Amino acid sequence: FTAVLGSPGLYVILIVVYLATILISGFYPALVLSRAEVIHLIQGTVNPAGDKKMMLKIVSVFQISITILLLATLIGINAQTRYLKNLSPGYNPENIVLIHNLNEELVNHYPALRDRLLNIPGVENVAASGHYIGMGYSGQGIRLYGDSPSQSKTISEYRILPGLCNLYQFSLVSGRFFDPDREADRSGVLLNEAAVQMLEYTPEDIVGESLVMWEDPMDVIGVIKDFHYESAANAIEPLMFTAYSDRIRNIPVRMESQADIPATLDQINRTIKSFDQDYIMTQLYAADIYKEYYTDEDRLQKILAAGSILSIIIVIMGIYALASHNIMSRTKEIGIRKVMGGSTRKMMAMIYRSTLLW
Repeated sequence: FTAVLGSPGLYVILIVVYLATILISGFYPALVLSRAEVIHLIQGTVNPAGDKKMMLKIVSVFQISITILLLATLIGINAQTRYLKNLSPGYNPENIVLIHNLNEELVNHYPALRDRLLNIPGVENVAASGHYIGMGYSGQGIRLYGDSPSQSKTISEYRILPGLCNLYQFSLVSGRFFDPDREADRSGVLLNEAAVQMLEYTPEDIVGESLVMWEDPMDVIGVIKDFHYESAANAIEPLMFTAYSDRIRNIPVRMESQADIPATLDQINRTIKSFDQDYIMTQLYAADIYKEYYTDEDRLQKILAAGSILSIIIVIMGIYALASHNIMSRTKEIGIRKVMGGSTRKMMAMIYRSTLLW
């Protein structure tokens, strides 16, 4: 956004649009006035709108068409955004708080810290991860064991510790999750369905196969059902979970649905401080990460809503101008109809019928 505002091209475009708007808006009045004789201009007997109302009607129809387009787009975006926000991400982000900004003292004592956190009333599960689920990933290349390096395929990677998949409640298609009690699982890999499809396997057949990311083979121990780790407006790309890394950047804690959240967070903070008295806990929520996917759609909604309101106001003014012009041009007709017994209601219906038809 800052880069756009700092671009000289933006201001050139705005100036061009501004000048074009002035020229276009003044073209028709200048054309009409240029046809009139000077004496009539001085006397003020020239009707700037002309004797014909076609141009005024065309402008009004154009204004209404723009408003309808804006409103239809706004309704469509509202419906799509509401659908995306209500769409299940494929896991359960509710009641998960991520403790981050960890220091070396807490990372080194993670096993003991995890046990202490699990003893807090209201805490259901605790895990650790090198990546934030839904907030970026590492790009890697993998290939089937035995294939040449030229056959590597691009895949996204989440580095986690065993236990995280259970905490996030991912759905398992085949195989199993990482087991904290199996040291061999640290060299294993979990794939999503998109990755299995990319490798041209089935979820059942891929389990037990070996993949190569760098040099050592990694056994596939499970397949996770596809989930949205980016906006649901994007296609789900191939993804793998690995557990070889000991780096911990955040500690997700799932709280029970009936837990007193403020009280539980206070207990979590006290527990962490028992390992490092100077640590200041910072946290974010997994549900908020998922909602952040749609900030662009929310921003676009607000822009379109403001544009639609402004367009509606302009249309109302245009309809008022069209009706006023219609009345002024039919003053004699209205007078004769009134003399002949026409009611005000019938006069208004006649005027607005011909106006609103456009």
